[in-house]
Amino acid sequence: MSSSRLELKVGLFMVVCLALAAALAIRFSETRMGLAETYTVVMETQSAGNLVDHANVVMSGVRIGYVNKVELQDDGNVWIFLRIFDRYRVHENDEFAVASVGLMGDQYVSVSPTNNRGSKLEMDGHVVARESMSLERIGEKAEGLVERVDGMVMKLDGLVGTFSNMVHRVDQDLLSGNTLSNLNATIANVHDVSGEVKMFSERMVLVTEQMTNIAQRGISVVERVEGTVGQIQSLVATNAPNVAALFADLRRTTESMDKTVGQLEKVVADAQPQLAKVMENAAKASDSVQRAATSVEQTVATNRVVVGQSIKNVRQLTARLDKTAEQIEKSVVENSESIRGIVTNAREVSVNLKEATGNISRVIALFEKGEGLAGGLFQDEKMKADFAQMVTNFSHTSLRMSTLVSNLNEYGILWKGERSERSPPRIFRPKSRLEK
Repeated sequence: MSSSRLELKVGLFMVVCLALAAALAIRFSETRMGLAETYTVVMETQSAGNLVDHANVVMSGVRIGYVNKVELQDDGNVWIFLRIFDRYRVHENDEFAVASVGLMGDQYVSVSPTNNRGSKLEMDGHVVARESMSLERIGEKAEGLVERVDGMVMKLDGLVGTFSNMVHRVDQDLLSGNTLSNLNATIANVHDVSGEVKMFSERMVLVTEQMTNIAQRGISVVERVEGTVGQIQSLVATNAPNVAALFADLRRTTESMDKTVGQLEKVVADAQPQLAKVMENAAKASDSVQRAATSVEQTVATNRVVVGQSIKNVRQLTARLDKTAEQIEKSVVENSESIRGIVTNAREVSVNLKEATGNISRVIALFEKGEGLAGGLFQDEKMKADFAQMVTNFSHTSLRMSTLVSNLNEYGILWKGERSERSPPRIFRPKSRLEK
């Protein structure tokens, strides 16, 4: 009885051990012995490589299923039937590929999720796998790469030979004695040119200083001109009545002298034949000068009566001038408004001259900088000398004008000054009645 109990206990122990072994086998089996709930996905690829049944299906490092079987189709493609656990869902846009662990490790099916995964795959869903990288293809590409590297090495060898020849030619041609001597001569020429450029720059500095001095002289001249204009304005304002009276007097005087000139022209016309004869005799010989003088004296004696009449007319003209003076004073009183207008115009002219002076100052500043067409032209030595001469002449003219204005202020507008040795200027004479 005791032996039968022992056998029963041993039998129960063996049953429990077998049950535990079966449970462990199912638990640690990759396929779960077909007991886990799965769904089938058919993956189509051109080559399965070394993929075997029951290989893992991995997504992001997690085992989500296994390979059920691999079948070759009539068109040469391979269909791989995958069993995916129900708790993991794959999508139609996920990337399926046959990968390997390391370079020579076991192969498995890799599933990579994408951004746009699409709809979920159901039972017997069909996907196309991405072409996997195999060692054969790697070898083919490596062989092509080696051939290309070999070609590049050959080309590099040719380039090295060409470079060696080029260095040899440079050593013979460019580094020869003649070339080095020419290079030394070129450097010497560059040194000389740089010295000349330095001298030219120094001269340009001197020219700039001279232009500055000329500009300063121009400013002083403009200031003097402005002062002269002020003196002229004061002179015009002071002597405006006298000027108006003088112009009226001159107008009446010319009218009255018209008649006198007509009479004098008549006298000259009467004496013209004798004067022509005298001039003809003077042109023929120098010894006839005395006789011509005698003839002139005779002509004067003959026309003495006419000359006396002319003197009488001059006396009458003087009497008329007295009356003209009275009329001039009356005209000045009547034309006082016009005289004021003249003074106003003179003031406006002074303002315009001041504005012109400002413009001249700005132009001189541009000349100092050497900007603009005029500034560039004034860099010429000849033009610079001409401009300096012009400024000097303008200064002398301004000085003389200032002297004239001071004399006019001191002696009056009708002052004639000291008697000059120069010939008198030509005076406009109106046409006589005979010429009309």
